[in-house]
Amino acid sequence: MNYDVSEKVSPFAGASWEHEFDGKTRAKVNDVELEAPSMEGDTGIFELGVSLKPFGSNARIELGAQGYAGKREGLTGSALLKLEF
Repeated sequence: MNYDVSEKVSPFAGASWEHEFDGKTRAKVNDVELEAPSMEGDTGIFELGVSLKPFGSNARIELGAQGYAGKREGLTGSALLKLEF
C-alpha cells in the first residue's frame, strides 16, 4: 500500500504471511549426517518505507525496513536507487 504525499514523496507499507510446509535440509560431511534445522512454520513480514524522486522524473530513491516475526525473526533494511528509461 502506498500514498502519494506529493509528486516527490510516497510512503509505503506492507504486510505478508508465509508458511513453510516442509523446510527440511540434509547435509553430509565425510559420510557423517549433520543435524539439520527445520524451517517449518509461519512467519509474518511487515514493511515500511518511503520512495523519493529528488532528481527528476527518471530517478527514484527507495528506503525501507522489513521486520520478521514467527519462525524467522529479525529486521532488515534496504536502500535502492532506480533509474527508469
